[in-house]
Amino acid sequence: MHREKEKLRRRKQRQRIKDELDKLRRVHGELDDQLKKLKLAKEAKRNPSQHWSIWKELALTQRKKRQRSETEKRRLTTTAKTQEIYIDNLRGLLRQHRYAATLENTVPRSVINTAEHRLEAADMSMLSSLLLKIGPCLAKIDDLLTGCGLPTMPLGVTNSMHWCDESGELKYHQNLQKFALPFDLETSQQSCWEAFQFKQHQCDRGDYNGIGDSKNTVALKYRVIRTLASGSTVSVVERRVARRFIEQDRVVGIWKTYTEGEGIFRGMHSNQTGWSWLRQLPDGSGTVGEVCIRQCPVLFNTSPSATDEFYRFLQALLDEEKYEMLGAISNSVPKSYGTV
Repeated sequence: MHREKEKLRRRKQRQRIKDELDKLRRVHGELDDQLKKLKLAKEAKRNPSQHWSIWKELALTQRKKRQRSETEKRRLTTTAKTQEIYIDNLRGLLRQHRYAATLENTVPRSVINTAEHRLEAADMSMLSSLLLKIGPCLAKIDDLLTGCGLPTMPLGVTNSMHWCDESGELKYHQNLQKFALPFDLETSQQSCWEAFQFKQHQCDRGDYNGIGDSKNTVALKYRVIRTLASGSTVSVVERRVARRFIEQDRVVGIWKTYTEGEGIFRGMHSNQTGWSWLRQLPDGSGTVGEVCIRQCPVLFNTSPSATDEFYRFLQALLDEEKYEMLGAISNSVPKSYGTV
């Protein structure tokens, strides 16, 4: 019942957004037509001999516009079908995976199989889709990080929860980080990019090598297995992509992570987006790093207790990853600098 309600809510939300976009397009088209008619009418009054040719031009313009509208409609229909197939693939992934609790309960974390795993077609499709979303994230990084208050935020970490006004559901969990490194920008960005290789994640790891600009791009899949305070062993599969953009006075890093629950977390997943940049301090004494991470949990037909456990698990992974990456940065710094 909960799943059906969730599906209905999402369907209504998608339809509402689609209707609003269609309405805006119609209004834009109507205003554009009115403006053209006014311009042509003004021209006709100024030069009556051209009256007939002007209105003929208007008719041709309207026909071209109608043809463009039909082409756009076909494109939108194709896009909608593609998105529907993508959503079906995600649901298929949720059904396909099985929780290997028996094996993992008997194998300590330190000796879990770390052999290289081949990526399946569904994995490569998912990673490619995540990579396509990096570009739009890059376009809004300045407004987003400035809007979060990171430039004026003191060094440290700030967590906050953001809720949907309409449904009252959790929209996303936001994690802001600001740190300073006592190195120049080049050294800092190389060390941070080394941390983005996520070498701490080796369980069932598979790297996606079929990508462009591999020097500045990472795409991989791995499994995370942990034991809860209750003694239960839980696991999730994460598919993650990251890209580095070296600009004139800063280095930008953006990543997307799709976390898929297994076992008692089946039916739960999370979409995470991270924006970060490194900039040289004005006095040249080091580099400042500013990070915004937004995590959006998505739940299907889950109990409140499992939901709370999943939220805590995601937060614990985020905290754990922060310290592991700082350690990786420290280990990758040239010996001449000492340690962080």
